[in-house]
This record gives sequence, structure tokens and C-alpha cells, in this order.
Amino acid sequence: MKPTVSILIISDVVCPWCYVGKKRLEQTLDSLKNDYDFAIQWLPFELNPALDEQGEDFKAYITDKFGSVQRVQQGFDQLTQIGKPLGIDFQFEKIQKAFKTLFLHKILHQAYADGNQNQIAERLFQAYFTEGIDLTDKNELLQVLNEWGWTDEKLNQTLDNQQINQEIKAIFKQIYSLGVSGVPFYIFNQKVALSGAQPPEVFSQAIAQSLAN
Repeated sequence: MKPTVSILIISDVVCPWCYVGKKRLEQTLDSLKNDYDFAIQWLPFELNPALDEQGEDFKAYITDKFGSVQRVQQGFDQLTQIGKPLGIDFQFEKIQKAFKTLFLHKILHQAYADGNQNQIAERLFQAYFTEGIDLTDKNELLQVLNEWGWTDEKLNQTLDNQQINQEIKAIFKQIYSLGVSGVPFYIFNQKVALSGAQPPEVFSQAIAQSLAN
């Protein structure tokens, strides 16, 4: 039996570097799949906690955050070039809103219980960064989740579930206690922590270190 490597990924769906990190990590895991099994769990982080869940215009928000249109465009161009060889088609011009993502973390929390969290995380990244889907629109969000059988009833129950609310609050508290201030952030086998969308070889080293300790 192959040993199992536990990987906790602290991330936000609206974080482009988290998407890059996901793809780079997957390259690493693919290269090691004959030697190890992997147990992945996505944990919540909010890049824009001060916003509400309906959000505001993305271009205005991001320009205000980073100071100038030119600086924002340079960042977008860099990410677009980095994403291409990873299979990410960043389409920043399609993004409509910046928003508080707590409701998406509730969905991912439920998806972990359902056993399809990693797949839904990928789909949400793709919907936001490539397709420009307005994830704050319930009808559009349901179309994204439809592949996994989500209904209006299940979505409402998940978003209104007080137990999920409490569990996510507890996770937030734990993450902040670790001093995590930016994402993506990874924890391998509860032993080795790694920050940032690192190259695949760095992920490989972290996995090896987590198994050696």
C-alpha cells in the first residue's frame, strides 16, 4: 500500500496565484502518483473580507487596491503568461466583480463532505478567471455546480447551515493563529508549511521533507 500524503491548501477562489499554485501542485502530484496517494483539503481564506457578497466593480476595485491601471495590467499580463503553459486561460477582462467569498467557502466546505471538493474548486477557478461568470448570481452559480447535482434547495441549505458557519469560523481562527496572512499556503502532513505558488520542484521537496520528519 502506498503512503498517503496529507495536503491542506489555504486559498481563495478569487486569488489568481492560488489557481497557478493548484496547477503547479498538480504537476508535482502527477509525477509522484506511483509512489504516494494524496489526501487534499481546501481551507478558506478571504482576500476581500471588507466587501459584501454582492461585491463591486472588479476593475475599479483592483485599480484602487494596486494604485494604477498600468500596474494592474502589468500584473494581469504576467499572470496570463505564467498561466498559459499550465493550461490556465486567464481572461481578466471578463471578470465582473470583486466580492466577499465566504459563500463560496461554504460551498467548498460542503463539497469536501461530498467528496468532490477538488473538482469543484477547479470549476470555480475556471468560472471566475476564464469564463467571467458572475458567481454572486445564484442562477449562474447553480449552472456551474449543476454537474455535481447541486439544486437551488441544496445551495440554500448549505449557505444557511449554521453548523457550516461555525466550522468555517473555527477554521478561520485556526488559520489566523498560524500567522497565515496571504495565499496560497500549503501544509504537508501537518509538518511542513509552504507559502506561495511555488514551482513543482519546491512542492516535491516539501513533500519529501514532510515524509522524512
